[in-house]
Amino acid sequence: MSRSSRWNTSSDLWSRIVCDQMLIRRFAGVFVLASLALGWWIHPAWLLFTAFVGFNLLQSSFTNLCPLERILGRLGFPGCVRFGDAR
Repeated sequence: MSRSSRWNTSSDLWSRIVCDQMLIRRFAGVFVLASLALGWWIHPAWLLFTAFVGFNLLQSSFTNLCPLERILGRLGFPGCVRFGDAR
């Protein structure tokens, strides 16, 4: 199977899921604020989750691959569609 035909199947990992940017920003904001609160009141190790969210935001700005987009799209979250589908 050629690489390009493998990427075109809808069940493949490489199928592109697109979510509304406002949705991604809201989730990122909630995750950052929640991890800061957990780091303050529960245990400072929760601040590593803040760093993880920040790293994912940074890498997605360069690669245009967002793990949260894939998770929400596979769960059928409203506002997320497969690339090329009508919104």
